[in-house]
Amino acid sequence: MMPPKPPSRPEKVLLWRYMRLFGDDILSAQPAKLYRAWMAEFKTPFFRSYMINDPSLIKRVLQERPDDFPKYGPYRCRLAPLA
Repeated sequence: MMPPKPPSRPEKVLLWRYMRLFGDDILSAQPAKLYRAWMAEFKTPFFRSYMINDPSLIKRVLQERPDDFPKYGPYRCRLAPLA
């Protein structure tokens, strides 16, 4: 059973469309394939990010060892409700 998640974007979108989606909601801006992996790396020309779907790893990154996994400022604000 798949846990709840926001709707995903299409697999391929133009960069300007991705940037707009990302500005609106970083989770909905990701393609569906990133939600199927326990952890996935996502690279763009401007940044690198990781999506974690494994509950024990999420707990480690957000609660147990948050200082070992620095987050970009806007991410911190958006991830705060999950910690």
